[in-house]
Amino acid sequence: SIENISGADSNGIKPEFTQVAEIELGYQVTRKSILTLNFYDIVTRDPILYYTDSLDNDLYGNFGSTGTMGTEAEYRIKDNWGHIAVNYALYTAAGKDKASIYETENENSLLGFSNHRVNLNICYLIGKKISLNVTASYYGKRMAVTSLDSIGNSVQEELAPVFLLNFFARYQPARNIRTRLTGTEREMPRPNIARPIASAPSSSRPSVGRRPKAIVSALR
Repeated sequence: SIENISGADSNGIKPEFTQVAEIELGYQVTRKSILTLNFYDIVTRDPILYYTDSLDNDLYGNFGSTGTMGTEAEYRIKDNWGHIAVNYALYTAAGKDKASIYETENENSLLGFSNHRVNLNICYLIGKKISLNVTASYYGKRMAVTSLDSIGNSVQEELAPVFLLNFFARYQPARNIRTRLTGTEREMPRPNIARPIASAPSSSRPSVGRRPKAIVSALR
């Protein structure tokens, strides 16, 4: 992106290339439900990653090679009353090259990313115009940079699992108008962060706490 190029480090930015091998299998359990399994292997050469230097400048650079492999499973039920979907995702970086800024003491993990994730999505229809919706996500333990030592080196720490819960009600009085009332509850351990946990600028890191809001949108 333009931001990547404008924030490039002294080595400049060159394109990254990703190779993906993937297979997906599906089985219709009943007329209203389906189970899918996905297996993948991803390798990226010269990945463009965000990092900060010793002066806390925000920079982007190419970092060798990195990759993961894993599996995802989803079970989905859809009926006249709405739908329910639950999925589980697992990844491992074992046996893969790793960008230096993502390395941890656990060869299976990348810095800032949980190896295990579970998601739940529920939509319940109340008539044709109103729906109640719940989404929940569970992220397992992960490694993060939480402090610096006496000479300025990053110190990694294992963070506890995270549970995120979001709920909202949607009202659509007409085809081109949609109203949504949202309440979000996020349970997240909050260490003293000296550096970004993952490769994202501070503006894109998730906030913590409860955040109710109302949204009205007009659709074309």
